[in-house]
Amino acid sequence: MPQRRAAVAKDRQQVGPENREIVSLSLESGGEPRSSSVDDLYDMERHNMRIKQWRESPFAVGLTERTWWEESRKPCKPSRAYGDSELERDHTGCLCCSAWICSRLGAQRVGNMSVLKSTEELVEEVIEDEESGEIISRTFTRPVIQIVVGPFWPMLILITYPLIFAASWYTFKLIIKGNTPYVVILMWALCTVSLMVSLALTACTDPGILYKYHKPPPQDESTWRWTDQAVSYRPKRAQYDPDCAVVVEGFDHTCPWTGTAIGKRNMPYFQCFVCLVFICIFLDLYIVTLAI
Repeated sequence: MPQRRAAVAKDRQQVGPENREIVSLSLESGGEPRSSSVDDLYDMERHNMRIKQWRESPFAVGLTERTWWEESRKPCKPSRAYGDSELERDHTGCLCCSAWICSRLGAQRVGNMSVLKSTEELVEEVIEDEESGEIISRTFTRPVIQIVVGPFWPMLILITYPLIFAASWYTFKLIIKGNTPYVVILMWALCTVSLMVSLALTACTDPGILYKYHKPPPQDESTWRWTDQAVSYRPKRAQYDPDCAVVVEGFDHTCPWTGTAIGKRNMPYFQCFVCLVFICIFLDLYIVTLAI
């Protein structure tokens, strides 16, 4: 019996993605495959499919599970992500929410972002033929993200918006009881609504997820850099965001309050949101002061 356990241990040590082979023969089973080797083969095939999708994705993304449904089958872990394309990213609480809810909503996955609405566009690309050296053009379709939320959207829904609603409701009750000037009431209402709208636009707008480039554009070849995490070239101001697991153009930071990364395309909405936060705080304090 000890010999059998040693054989099993040896088989399991030799099975893994790094070896790319399955050793499933037992010394005492007459060469029959073990049930554990079937699981190992399934895991290896699943890992290879993840690698394939990661490399063939139209977007510059990190190595993640292919869909939210596959993510929901993994156990949740409390630690943050490693941010390394060669390592599986641990679950965060927000990632668990995305896996459980977005998989049931049918949302597509791009990195750790959840795409709620997308379309396709026709693109014509001019390239140089590697064999003949002639300039040729090819036409293909690629996805266009229209509505997307980041990995921290639960914080947006459960913390940021409730804080805004609570402060606004308290101020509204003071307006009803007090003698607030109509001009102030109008400004307060306009700024509060604009605050909520700008927050929604910041959270649901594509921050600038970069398409995958296997080669840098010829005119900008000297300024583009290779990104291992996304197996793609990127322009100078684009960076890989380990939280969102995507390369974002004009990346500034990841904002948990808005639930997403802040980049080139949603930066104007974010700046508007930040300005309106301070304006609304000032108006709320002014109305509270009048009511005292």
